[in-house]
Amino acid sequence: MINPCGLLSEQITSMTRFLGAKVDMSDVRKAYTQAFMNVFGVKLIPWCDE
Repeated sequence: MINPCGLLSEQITSMTRFLGAKVDMSDVRKAYTQAFMNVFGVKLIPWCDE
């Protein structure tokens, strides 16, 4: 487990450990961006190519 800075009573883990598989960060970015747009009702415009 990881103890986040300033939150010694809390523990976090990695997505890889939680899901039991390696996670591609580009997939995470896409899913997070889509969820953010859905929740806040906005359209984000990419500012760079990846």
